[in-house]
Amino acid sequence: MRTRLRAAAVIAASSANGAAIGSILVATVVTVVVFWLAHVYASVVASGPGVSTVGAAMLDELLVIEAPFASVLVLLAGLLGAFDAGAAVQAALWLAVAQLVAWGAAVARRHGRSWPAAVAFGAVSGMFGVVIILFKALVH
Repeated sequence: MRTRLRAAAVIAASSANGAAIGSILVATVVTVVVFWLAHVYASVVASGPGVSTVGAAMLDELLVIEAPFASVLVLLAGLLGAFDAGAAVQAALWLAVAQLVAWGAAVARRHGRSWPAAVAFGAVSGMFGVVIILFKALVH
């Protein structure tokens, strides 16, 4: 959840001043990679350095890169001309919201929550992304 939200925040913030879609994409990818490396580093520090530890940590922390991947692909499609840049940014942000909703509901169900509770968890998770979109609208 944090990585999707972090990527959405970077997309929203970097697009607020009319930045080019390429700049938004680069800012998002660089931020995600830096946070992935920070997660890898923290795992290595926690378990002791070693080549096998680093490799295992890199694999264990891949979710940090995978989580916002769909939004990054939408931005890339915008860069390549499949979408208008503004539409690509909006699509990437709303895709993140949809993923947050699905993730919240799936985690709730995995922990044995009822369907109504899972829907509520999904809605709350998605609202974090909606807040970012609303903030972007206010700032822009």
